[in-house]
Amino acid sequence: MFAMLVGTGLVVVGAAVAFHHRHGGHSVMLACALKRLGATAAQKQLLGAVFHDVRGRMQNVRQRAAGLHGELADILAAPAVDGQQLEALEAKLFETLGDGAQVLREAVSRVHATLEPKQREQLAEWLRRGGHRHHRHCCAVCC
Repeated sequence: MFAMLVGTGLVVVGAAVAFHHRHGGHSVMLACALKRLGATAAQKQLLGAVFHDVRGRMQNVRQRAAGLHGELADILAAPAVDGQQLEALEAKLFETLGDGAQVLREAVSRVHATLEPKQREQLAEWLRRGGHRHHRHCCAVCC
């Protein structure tokens, strides 16, 4: 059960930091999204700074989460589960998840403060439709 929780936590962290796109990179995806939102030059500058800040900070979270895989593997490979090792891993996982959540809270607040209500609704609708998973389609239309 705990291994499933740890695995789920690591997947959540991995999903939260998947800001890249294999076809065109971060800058193309960001430029497309800002164009679709009709962002002003000032908004583009602010949101670009948010994007790059989050990307860098979440890379650190992702690296820390990836480091937990080895500890989980060691626990699973042992002849018996060591409760203390498991508790230590759990503490590291929740600390890592908490750090990722803090980055997300700060970014959401900054984006919310930067965008106009109509732009926020457009962004929300894009996210509801799957966000970055439709990158190639949306950019074929807007970029």
